[in-house]
Amino acid sequence: MENVFNEYESVFKCQKSTTSKVWDEMTKLECKNKDKLKAQCN
Repeated sequence: MENVFNEYESVFKCQKSTTSKVWDEMTKLECKNKDKLKAQCN
């Protein structure tokens, strides 16, 4: 049982780190888009 839990936990950590990388990329894109919008407004 313990082993299964450890495996699950490591998979979860792996997914979490991948998700945060994707989130970072999305956030960067959001910022770029906002900068473009600001440039258009000015």
